[in-house]
Amino acid sequence: MAELCEQVSGGLYDRACMTEQRLSAYQHSLATNPSFVFGPLQVIMYGAATFMYRVYGDNDGVRRPEFVNVFMGAQKQSDGSYIGVPEKIPDGWTNIEDSYSFTDALVELAGLYLAHTVLFGTNAGANNFLGINMTNIVNGAFNGQDVNDFACLLRGVLLSNAPYTVPDILNLTLTQLTWLTGKLSPIFFQFGC
Repeated sequence: MAELCEQVSGGLYDRACMTEQRLSAYQHSLATNPSFVFGPLQVIMYGAATFMYRVYGDNDGVRRPEFVNVFMGAQKQSDGSYIGVPEKIPDGWTNIEDSYSFTDALVELAGLYLAHTVLFGTNAGANNFLGINMTNIVNGAFNGQDVNDFACLLRGVLLSNAPYTVPDILNLTLTQLTWLTGKLSPIFFQFGC
């Protein structure tokens, strides 16, 4: 990833680099993993990528490679290559003061995904990708128009009983699901869901 960020953004872990990194990871898995699955819940990994440029950084808010590399366990060598080292909090690092709300994360997540929309579905063996169909997804392709459609797709995934969703994994009771819906609905309301 560090080498990709060098190529895309001069070493910065910014949205441009993370957009290309998520696309590269998807394409690699699609090509090499005969059991690859990319469903709507897996798109949340795009949210994790936003931490690189929204959360990891130093106290002046700059996301310098030397801080992110320490967080991620990457050490640049004299020849320009990288090796893996233990991950840790960098010496002298302090938390960035600006907040990063769920809404901020959702907007960033959508921005990363919508920059290079990829198909939802699964590999059924080598070179045999099967797209899924559900609300806003036809033959694996997201057919929403903007961040609002994307937010509503994620709300539906988080609150559905489809396989691989948060409620199934947690085996939520009706009372817990009602509570979760009450907490999530105001957040997603601003996106028209």
